[in-house]
Amino acid sequence: MKKKNRQILYLFYGLIRTHSSWLMKYWAIVEPLGCYYKGHQQPGSKSFGGSFSASLPTAWGALETIYKEEFLSFMSSLEEETTLTGAFDNYQKVIPKKDITAFKSAITHVGTSHFLKMNKPIPYPIDTVIRSPAGVHFRVTHCDYDDSGKYIVKGIVSWVEQGPGESENLAIPSEQQLIADGFMLPKTGWTVVWMPGFQPRPSLEYHNQVVPPPRRAWIKKGTTDVQVAFGQDRMLCEPLASNSESLSSERMHRIHCLARRILDFRTHANYLSKQSTDTGLNPIQNKFVSATKLASKEMDRCSKFEADLVQHINPNVDKVDKMFAFPLSPHCETSHEGMLKVYAELGQSYRMFNIEDTSTPTGAVGRCSLTPTTKKRKINLCVDALSAKMFRALLLNLTKKLTELGSHQYVEPLLDALEQFTVQHDYLHEHRMHRQDVIWRQFYGCVLQAFQAEMRYLRINGDCVKSGLQAHEGFLKVVNTALKRHRFNRFIAYCSEQDFVCGEDESVESMLVRMDQCFVEYCSQWDDSEDEPSRLCNNLLKMLEAYFRCVHSVKKQNAWMCEVENIRWHGAYKVCGKNNYVVEGLHRIDTLYGEGMSDFDLENFRGNRFFKMTPEGNGTSHDEINKMENSWMKKCLLSPTFQINVDRSKYIMPLMKCGYEAYGRTKSRSRKASQDMNIEKLMSLFERTDIFPSDVSVKRDFDDNFFWREVSLPKAEGSSKDKAKETVALTPGMTGLFNVLCVPEDVRNDYEHFEDSVERDDENLSVVSSVAGNEPRGINLDEESDSDEDREGDVSNTDTDSKVKLSLKRVGNVQRKNRSKILFSDLLGVDGDDALTGIKAVHLKSKERVKKRIEHVKIMNRYFEHKLQRRMESLRTATNNSIQKTYTKRQCTWKIEYNAIMKADKQQS
Repeated sequence: MKKKNRQILYLFYGLIRTHSSWLMKYWAIVEPLGCYYKGHQQPGSKSFGGSFSASLPTAWGALETIYKEEFLSFMSSLEEETTLTGAFDNYQKVIPKKDITAFKSAITHVGTSHFLKMNKPIPYPIDTVIRSPAGVHFRVTHCDYDDSGKYIVKGIVSWVEQGPGESENLAIPSEQQLIADGFMLPKTGWTVVWMPGFQPRPSLEYHNQVVPPPRRAWIKKGTTDVQVAFGQDRMLCEPLASNSESLSSERMHRIHCLARRILDFRTHANYLSKQSTDTGLNPIQNKFVSATKLASKEMDRCSKFEADLVQHINPNVDKVDKMFAFPLSPHCETSHEGMLKVYAELGQSYRMFNIEDTSTPTGAVGRCSLTPTTKKRKINLCVDALSAKMFRALLLNLTKKLTELGSHQYVEPLLDALEQFTVQHDYLHEHRMHRQDVIWRQFYGCVLQAFQAEMRYLRINGDCVKSGLQAHEGFLKVVNTALKRHRFNRFIAYCSEQDFVCGEDESVESMLVRMDQCFVEYCSQWDDSEDEPSRLCNNLLKMLEAYFRCVHSVKKQNAWMCEVENIRWHGAYKVCGKNNYVVEGLHRIDTLYGEGMSDFDLENFRGNRFFKMTPEGNGTSHDEINKMENSWMKKCLLSPTFQINVDRSKYIMPLMKCGYEAYGRTKSRSRKASQDMNIEKLMSLFERTDIFPSDVSVKRDFDDNFFWREVSLPKAEGSSKDKAKETVALTPGMTGLFNVLCVPEDVRNDYEHFEDSVERDDENLSVVSSVAGNEPRGINLDEESDSDEDREGDVSNTDTDSKVKLSLKRVGNVQRKNRSKILFSDLLGVDGDDALTGIKAVHLKSKERVKKRIEHVKIMNRYFEHKLQRRMESLRTATNNSIQKTYTKRQCTWKIEYNAIMKADKQQS
C-alpha cells in the first residue's frame, strides 16, 4: 500500500475511533506501544495522532487481556510438543540515576532472557517402526506433510507389547484403529524405535572423533568427488536405495573444501578481469582467466553444492521457524545458586514441572510435581560455554540437596525433569567469538597489528570477545582477501601457461581438478618451508579459511559441516589455553554421539539446529537470536523498577510488531565502504616483504620487526580546503606572538644573537649549544618515508620503534602487542593433534570422578534414609508402648474395696 493510501486508511480508522472509544480499540493501542518499543515520547492526547490513540495504561491492559486469553491454550499446546529447542543468556541493563543517592549513581537490572522454538518435524520414511504409548509397534506405510506443520502417518501393526497396567491394555484397540485410519505425528508418547538409513554409530574416541553422517546422506555407488561437486544431480539418492552407499563425514568435508577452492578460482579471475582494464594482464594470467570463463557453468554448479546438499539432507530447511519469548527471569545464571533458580523458572515456564504457590493437602508451598508429559518430551538448549558448564553442574548440585531433611518432595521432581534436558554451547559464542579469538591470540602481535597500522584500521585491539566483534571480523575478511589474492598471484606466476589450458581429450571438470591439485601442492609446500614469514602467512590463511568456512556453514544451515569443524578446532583451543571450550566440546560429543541420544533424536536435532527468521534469510544460531531478544528489550523505555520490566518483557513480540507498524521496518543500512584500498595496501605490503617468493627453497628468519620495517609512516591527511574549514583567523598580535612561541625546529636560529655579539666567549657558546642540543627533534609527518631510497638496508631498531609508536597512535593509540609464543604453531595440524594426546583418558577420568561424587551422595542419602526409617520405627514402637502404659486401667485393691463398700451402703439406703 502506498503512502497516500495508508494516510487515507489511517484517517478513516481515526474517524471511526472518534465516534466511540469502544471501537477500534486494538488498533488504537498500536501507536503508543510502538512509541514505547522505539524509545520515543508518547504523543500528546490532544495532538493529531495522539487523539486517535489509546493511553499507555489502557494499552497495557489490552495486552494483558490478550495474553491471558491465549496463554492457557499456548501452554496446553506446548505440553504436546515432543521436542523443543531454546536458548537462554544473561540480561544486564544499567539505568543511570538523575541524582546520586546513597552513594549509588545507577540502577542495575540483572536477569536471564530465554525463549523456545517450535521444532520442525522430520519426515517419517516408509518402514519406520514406531511405538505407541500402549505398546503397539507398527510399521509406517504412508506419510504426508500437513499444513499444520506435522505429518499424517498411517501404518500396519507389527506386534503388541503388553503393558503392566490395565489402562494401557484397554487403549490397545483404539490405538490400532488410529494407526489404520491415520493420525498426526509427532505426538507425545509415540516414539520412533527404528528408522531406515542410519549408519552404525562410531565409538567415542574424542580425539579426531568420527562424526556420523545424516540419515539422507547417501550417494550412488562408485560416484567420484568430482561428480558430487560438479554434477547437476549431485548423485544424491534416498537412503538404502539400490546400488548406493553412505557419504562419510570426512569425504563430505573434502568435497566441501574442493568446492570452496574452485569458488576462490572464480573470485580471483573476476578480480584479474577488473584489473586488466587498468594495468593489463600477462599471458599466464590471461590463460587463467580464460580457463575460468570456459568452466563458468561447472563453477556455478560447484557454488551450489552446499545448498543442494543441505536441501537434500533437511527438506524443511526453507521453512520459517516460530518462537515464543518468555518473560525475563530475575535471576542471573552465571553462578551455581543463580543457575538453580533459573532452572526452576525454566522448568515451570516450559511446563516440565509445577511449583505449588499455595499450601495444599498434598504438599506445602514450593513443592514440585511433574506434569503428565514430562517424561515424553525433550528440550535442547543452546547457550554459551559458561551457561553450559553451570547447567551440567545442576545434577551434582541438586543431588547434594537431597541430603537436607524434608527436601525430597522439592528436589526429586527437578532431578527427574533434568533428564529430559540437553545443553551445549552454540555457534555465536564458539565460532564468531572464541574461535576468532584463537586467531587474534596467535597472530595479533607482530603480524595482524602491523597490518592494522598499514591500513590505519580503527576500533581494533586484538580482543574480539570483549568489544568490537564485527569490527574484528571485518578486519579478518580484509586480511583473508588480501592474502588469498597475493597467494593466487604468486601461484599463477609459479605455473606455466599449459597448466591453465584444457587438453583435447580433457573435460572441463578434469581441467579444474588438475588446477586444484596444482594449487594444493603449491600451498602444501609452504607448510614445512624454511621461509618463516611465508610459512607464518600460510598458517594464518589456513586458520582464516577454516574460520570463514564455519561462518558460511551457519548461514547455509549446514549443521553437519559445523560438527566436523568443531572436532578439528579442539587442538587449537587447547594450545591457546581455552580449556573450557575443550571440555565443553568433549561433553558435546557425549551429548550428540553418546548412548543418551538416539539416531532419530540426533537427526531431529540437526534439522532444527538453526533458526530461520525469513524465507529468504540466512540461518542464525539460537544464542544469536537470544542476543537479539536482549537488544529488543533494551530498546524500550525501561522503568527503573525491575519488577515492571519483568512483567512487560512477556509482551516483547507484540511490542516489536507495533513498532514496525507505527514506524516501519528499519531500512537496510547503506552499503559498507569498499575495502579495496585496504586490500591493495596489504597486497603491496606482501609484495615488499616478498611473501611466497618465487624461489621456494629460500631461507629467511622472522623477527618481531619483519612487517613493521615495511609499514609506511602515516601521512598528514586532508586537502587544503579541508584544513581551511578547520582553522580560525587570528589577530595580527596573536599571529606575531605565535610565530615566536611556535617557531618550527628546522627554521630556528639559536646562534644568531651570539654570532652578532662582539663579546662572545666559549662559555656562552657551550651553554647555547647544550640547550639547543637537548631540544627534541620532531618528526615531519608530511615527509615521504616509503621511497626506495629510505628502504635500502635494514632499518635501525630506534627508527622502527618510533615508526611503530607513531603508527599505533594513528589507529587509536593502542599498545604494541608482544610476539605470541605459539606464533608458528600449526593449530589445525600437527601441533593441535599433539595437544590432544591422551585427552580421552583425561575426559573419562573426569566424568568418572563426577559420577562417583554423585553416587557417593546418593549412597549417603540412602544410608541416612535407612537410618531415619529405623529411628522412626523405634520411635513409633516407643510411642505405642507409652500410650498403652499411660492409658491402661490399673487394678488397685483399695479401690475395689472402696467400690464394694459404697455399693453396699447404697443398697441399704
